[in-house]
Amino acid sequence: MPKFLQRMLEQRGTGLALAASIVWLAPQSALSTISARPVAAVKATAPVFTSLDMINARTGFATGLYRDRYGFWATDDGGIHWHRRQIANLPEPSSLAASPVLYFEKVNQGWIAWIHGRSVGRSGSAGFHSIKTLTILHTQDGGRHWSVHRQHVLAAMSEVEQIDFVGHNGWIRVFSGGVMNQGDTGIYHTTNNGHSWILASAAAGYVPNPVSTPDALPTVDAPMPMTFTNANDGWVAVSSPIAETYATLYHSTSAGRRWSRVPLPLPPDIQHKAYATTEFQPAFAGSQASVLVQFQGGSHGKVVDYRTQDGGKQWTFGPSFELNASAYRLAVSAISPTRAFVIGVNGGSFGVTKNGGDSWSNLPIAGHLKAVFDGGYQIVSFNMISATRGWLLLDPGNQKSFALLRTKDGGRTWGIQRW
Repeated sequence: MPKFLQRMLEQRGTGLALAASIVWLAPQSALSTISARPVAAVKATAPVFTSLDMINARTGFATGLYRDRYGFWATDDGGIHWHRRQIANLPEPSSLAASPVLYFEKVNQGWIAWIHGRSVGRSGSAGFHSIKTLTILHTQDGGRHWSVHRQHVLAAMSEVEQIDFVGHNGWIRVFSGGVMNQGDTGIYHTTNNGHSWILASAAAGYVPNPVSTPDALPTVDAPMPMTFTNANDGWVAVSSPIAETYATLYHSTSAGRRWSRVPLPLPPDIQHKAYATTEFQPAFAGSQASVLVQFQGGSHGKVVDYRTQDGGKQWTFGPSFELNASAYRLAVSAISPTRAFVIGVNGGSFGVTKNGGDSWSNLPIAGHLKAVFDGGYQIVSFNMISATRGWLLLDPGNQKSFALLRTKDGGRTWGIQRW
């Protein structure tokens, strides 16, 4: 998942000394069996985590690389120790357009999904075509055992971007990539806990797709994080200058089959089309909800927290959180409609709102957190699981090391998570 990681660890005094104490190189044995059993971590040779999903203060899961293969790990003591659980079905990185996506609805119930493509026929011949397969792994015991589901998907689909579940209803958001990361979005839906999946909606604007559906999501891709609040109602945050969807949500009342546009009001100091916007995953709690929108233009950007009290019929916003110029890309963790954290993936800005955006507080980038940023690390996953506890997974971009930091005081200080 680390699409934006760029450079190797730089040797910069305390930054290097700190990084040396928390990262390890990872040539280890390959994965071999479908029954996932714990494997003791070896300090001298460790894996490289590329995604993190902490469920509570003690239980969490990670995917990553392990001797040039994808792997899966679990912790039951808040990340102090991690156990590798072997899964024979995980693919090799070179065979995929994007890393497998990990999602746990609760401690025992989780999924891993990806799309694999293969070519059929001779290149240049009339019968030459691509076959795409969606593979979904499902566990009901916290990753110890997995069932496997495979099905062909549209040839235009290239990667899984997100999984979401509400009870036995689930959705997988897929992307058909093109030049400059432009493409279309499709939604696959299950009503039986993942035993079977159907295509709920698919756009066909950028990549030719003969199986497009009416009222699908916009035809030019941008970050589209989705949230379903029940078996029918879903929300997707969309931002695409080409499709003119600035600060826009899309809403479905039909389990993702049809989507309608819900424009958000623009702050008075924002000139339409003079700014780019990036929206983050909506956070719902009953009829109360919020969504963070990053406006980027001029010398620096800002974050605005939009909120609703009536289930999304009307949206308002509060004062913006001003970003430093270096905080162009953000990592966001919203733990409720009222409390959310934002931080630049390279540092630069770090803030929290505790009241749905009515006010913002700056948090320090100091100590261990500053050291890993100075060492060239960038944020891969940002997991706040409460007002006080959270984790940051960072990577220097070489897929040979990672850093895992934990806070117990709401992001004011960060400790190093060791094996």
